[in-house]
Amino acid sequence: MKKQDWLVVVAAALVLVPIVYFLVRFCDGRFRDAAIASWFGTVIGVVVGIPIALAVNRHQVKLAEAASVRAAKTTANTRLWLFLLNIGFELQANKDQLSRLEQILGKPRESRKDMWDVAKEIGDALAISAFKDLRQSQEFGSVFPAGNALVAFYLTLQQLKADVRTAASLHDFYGSFGGGQVEADRVWKTTQQAIKLALQELARAEVALGGLQRDLEHADPPPDMPPA
Repeated sequence: MKKQDWLVVVAAALVLVPIVYFLVRFCDGRFRDAAIASWFGTVIGVVVGIPIALAVNRHQVKLAEAASVRAAKTTANTRLWLFLLNIGFELQANKDQLSRLEQILGKPRESRKDMWDVAKEIGDALAISAFKDLRQSQEFGSVFPAGNALVAFYLTLQQLKADVRTAASLHDFYGSFGGGQVEADRVWKTTQQAIKLALQELARAEVALGGLQRDLEHADPPPDMPPA
């Protein structure tokens, strides 16, 4: 006999034996009353208990799912807060460097021979690493729509870093020829304008950063913000 057939036999026996025993003892009033009372209790337990147990289980599943979503959101908000905190430090450092660069190139072009060497060093020191980290994160797309002031500033900053190096090389090249002074002046003035533009966009980026940080402080759930 196959295993499945044995299972059918056992199940049938478990069902039929109590029924036969009940029929045999049916005339015994005390046994009949006790059996019916037990049966009635079992029916009530099944009819009422199973739906209640299922409802409790569904409620527990919903609570677990909600807790999981909340924990994931808290983790994402905390990560984003750390990214923005690093960007805040980076913005301040870039602000100081841009102010130095503006001061260096704001002097008369021939006031110091190493003007463009210093300018190139400052340009190389302009930092974009914190923004790169954020841009590579999964939070970037949901937080920074197209045209965001922070994004615009960092794009300008990247271009300015390249422009300062190019301008330094061109200035040296034009300055080595007697007739290249006009072009050297043009490169100098163009770089000054680019620095002013970067400083203006940096101011807007600081405002945008402050708005993002305030939004996170009032987020639901709020992030576990590190100390300032």
